[in-house]
Amino acid sequence: MKKIIFKEKNILKIIRIITITFLIFLTGYYFSKNLVINPSDSIEVGIYRKTLWNDFSKGKYVMYIPKEKFQKYIKKDTSEKNKTITLLKKIAASEKDVVEIKDFVLYINEEEKGKLLKLKGLTEKSPNFKKILSKDEFFLLGETSDSFDSRYFGIVKKQDLISEIKIFLKGKDIEKALWWLK
Repeated sequence: MKKIIFKEKNILKIIRIITITFLIFLTGYYFSKNLVINPSDSIEVGIYRKTLWNDFSKGKYVMYIPKEKFQKYIKKDTSEKNKTITLLKKIAASEKDVVEIKDFVLYINEEEKGKLLKLKGLTEKSPNFKKILSKDEFFLLGETSDSFDSRYFGIVKKQDLISEIKIFLKGKDIEKALWWLK
């Protein structure tokens, strides 16, 4: 009788170990597919997570892959030449908002939102235009004046957005947690 109980305890331990291993693997897989590291100061530095249900509305943060012709303006060093860069930006304007660029200055609903930099081959001349955004059109902005955003790659369609993202871990919090590495 004792030998049978001993075997049952071993089987239960094995089942627990397999279950824990599976859960660790599943958690690692989920995080590898749904977490995004943002090292750029275009929006707050940190680790972001993709949301399960997207709410593409003004003020939300999103992931976006600019078209190939804009990739060269994003890639800063030669190690990134063959990589497609994904941008994390804030939705600054959406349906019925008025977006206007006049003399290298961006206005959203007649409020100044920033200036455009002169980029060779892209904005050597001010791309003066005014547009009321339609349904499923968005204007994305970074939070710094030199951010590469819709001021340069234009209006983004809903189907081109990858996911809404939310801050998971702020860069400042990561630095505090790793203080001992300094």
